[in-house]
Amino acid sequence: MGRVARSEWRWVAGFTALVLALSLLPYALAYSAQGSAWRFSGFLLGVEDGNSYIAKMRLGSDGAWLYRLAYTTEPQSGALIFLPYLLLGKLAARPALHEQLVALFHLVRLAASIALVTATYRFLARFVESVALRRWGLVLAVLGGGLGWFALALGRGSGPMPLEYYSPESFGFLSLFALPHLAAARALLLIALLWFLDGESGADLRGGWKAALALVALWFFQPLNVLLAWGLMALAWAITLARRFVRWRTHARPSSGAAVSDWSPDRWRRGGVNLAQAVLPSAPFVIYSAIAFSTNPALRQWTAQNIITSPTVVEYLLGYGLILPFALIGMVHAWRANETGMYLLVAWLIAMPVLVSLPVNLQRRLAEGVWVAGAALAMMAFASWERRSPRMAGLAAALLTALALPSTALLYAGSVRAALQPAAPVFIPAAEARAFEWLDQNASAGSIVLADFATGNAMPAYAGVIPYIGHGPETLYIAIKRPQVKNFFSASATVGERFWLLESSRANYVMLGPDDPLSHSAIPLPGIQGIVMRYEDEGWRVLEYAPEPSS
Repeated sequence: MGRVARSEWRWVAGFTALVLALSLLPYALAYSAQGSAWRFSGFLLGVEDGNSYIAKMRLGSDGAWLYRLAYTTEPQSGALIFLPYLLLGKLAARPALHEQLVALFHLVRLAASIALVTATYRFLARFVESVALRRWGLVLAVLGGGLGWFALALGRGSGPMPLEYYSPESFGFLSLFALPHLAAARALLLIALLWFLDGESGADLRGGWKAALALVALWFFQPLNVLLAWGLMALAWAITLARRFVRWRTHARPSSGAAVSDWSPDRWRRGGVNLAQAVLPSAPFVIYSAIAFSTNPALRQWTAQNIITSPTVVEYLLGYGLILPFALIGMVHAWRANETGMYLLVAWLIAMPVLVSLPVNLQRRLAEGVWVAGAALAMMAFASWERRSPRMAGLAAALLTALALPSTALLYAGSVRAALQPAAPVFIPAAEARAFEWLDQNASAGSIVLADFATGNAMPAYAGVIPYIGHGPETLYIAIKRPQVKNFFSASATVGERFWLLESSRANYVMLGPDDPLSHSAIPLPGIQGIVMRYEDEGWRVLEYAPEPSS
């Protein structure tokens, strides 16, 4: 078990090409739909975060090696985070910088998708012998979702959004479709686990070191997943050790050489060394991240605001309820296998409810990859039936996969519809984009701009300036700043209130859109000295605030 024939890789290559083509089509449609009135943002889902990724790439393009939050005005010292986006930005330069950055983002997304599909198939092949079931497992792991579509069909659209529509760590398609760093991170997580298992079993004496390299690369994309990998490796090894010890104590006899050798010092010592080899090289990187996020004031506040809590148990059951019964059957067979790799799958599924309940800000993120483990266990359940009735096992796997596809199909259809109907936030008004371009060309780098939240979110993706607000977690103290900005742009704000925010925010510019109440006034900020109109086009205005210094 675990070998993959060349013919299988040809099939995987064809499947990967199909997935990539499907993932590109809505974006191509969106670009074809833009025109003189609208410009495509580059993102069909999670546009707010998408703009932040382009802003990170712009920082790299402008020469940054340390990341500073692009959506906040507080002083920062920078840190080694979001390195893939900073480095990617160094491949682009003005003019047409935004277009280049979006193109690079999607090129990396495609490369990460190839890596993830390949790693997922290799991971499934480690546990599933049947080629047909490996293929069904791959389709399920990459394109499958939960029963969110069923809830929508029952008219529960007014309830919570289905998990597969907003939680990339819980399933597979969202990462492939929109989040290259998460797709790459999952691929590296799976590869690291496979190499660790090769080292533990003795199939590859360098497996621990190879796993270590994968974990260092994983830190590069998603440091939190390194901790998850450590935990899974340690738990799988501990279960193996405990079971070997129990077997030795229970069954060892002078005539039972197999049982004695199962608990031989060389055997458990090799496993411990393999675990240490896999874990320790990545430890300094994780320690650096822990120190940076605990001692850097900006990162510490960002962490406090970046709350990604887990959904309810009911929502998880709706998401995983389709696959869970088969995964539980697969767990029974995995447990009987008496092998570390199988224990890893068992530990992953059992640990998942605990992980997503831990009292940490990023609870939901700790479900990363469990969908792949569930798919592997489900296929193992079907494999046990395959020995008695191959036809029925294949039909059951096909039916499970078919029931898991509608949620992804609905998500995909919604993306196509958004691509064909230009509207915010997927598209931005072309006049707004031109105002951003004016700022990029005329404002000094790092200038602070007062604008509403939506405008502020797109701004750093197009211009090298800092919006006062623009991103939920990445604008520090957003809960305080957002009401201030709302009041500033309201018709009822006093001159004193506006002057106070201009001064306290250290704003250099104010950007108004056609829907802002202040845009309808010939003098947008009456009573405030030092305001000069610098740009105006189709209702979009850029005002410079340059008061004369007091004597």
